[in-house]
Amino acid sequence: MNSYFLFFIGLSLLLIGGDFLVKSSTKISKNFNIPSFIIGLTVVSFATSAPELFISLEAINNQNYDIIFGNVIGSNIANICLVLAITLIFVNVRFSDLTKKIDIPFLLFSTLLFSAFLFIFKSISFWIGIVFIFFISLYLFIVTKKSYVGKDNEKQSKFKSNIVPQFLILLISAVMLKFGAEWLISGVTRIAVDFGVSDRVIAFTLVAVGTSLPELSTSFVAIYKKEKNLAVGNLIGSNIFNLLIVLGITSMFGNIKIVDTRVLTNDVLFLIASTFILCVIVYSTYLNKNNKLSGIMLLCFYILFLITATV
Repeated sequence: MNSYFLFFIGLSLLLIGGDFLVKSSTKISKNFNIPSFIIGLTVVSFATSAPELFISLEAINNQNYDIIFGNVIGSNIANICLVLAITLIFVNVRFSDLTKKIDIPFLLFSTLLFSAFLFIFKSISFWIGIVFIFFISLYLFIVTKKSYVGKDNEKQSKFKSNIVPQFLILLISAVMLKFGAEWLISGVTRIAVDFGVSDRVIAFTLVAVGTSLPELSTSFVAIYKKEKNLAVGNLIGSNIFNLLIVLGITSMFGNIKIVDTRVLTNDVLFLIASTFILCVIVYSTYLNKNNKLSGIMLLCFYILFLITATV
């Protein structure tokens, strides 16, 4: 089968499956009257991280380690510098107190923890994965508890939906993600060979941007429905899930080793820098009042990253 066709079909299945997963999981959550911010930070974040998870699991099975790092690191940078940038350019976003006190500090902590382990051990092992799972569990416990007692606690109106079909859609979307990841990895590997470039470059460009599309679409839908908290929570939560859940679960199936040293000398450094820029935007009074400027600044940084990642 043609490599480009495989890539296109795989990416399409990932996007459609991810969209179904987001919608069905959100409807299931709303049946239990879960506040929208928690839905965005947990259920939707996990659902929009599902493509990254399935791609990473398929890549570890084929020992394509560069695709795993390119997929996760590239998606996180794209979420901040592309998805959030576009969101900020078109919408005035005000970051909540909960985001400032818990979510952003934990995202920074997760990024630095991942980076430190990678610099020290040059891989993500089973035991590092256990540490990641521990911290994501702790984070979910804290943020859920705080959300229910804080002012971000938004009571959902009663949402009547037949829950059985939603679970069926959930199952179908998982199957689509599985086959989508398998075909996308196969297509990416062949394209890399055709162009004489590394798996890492393809992963940081085509795969990373492709798997960030669910976050982008989810954010725009949330903004359209005037659910700005869900939009922001989705992006922050997705980045935390990518680092701790995706890498944590993937490492259970084998050590994720560094093959291309530029992952350390370039990519991880850009990940840290983009996270710090996000922190500056969130805590800066001036940039909070000038969302368009923040968005343009992030987009310029993303273009710089793509240039350095592919040259």
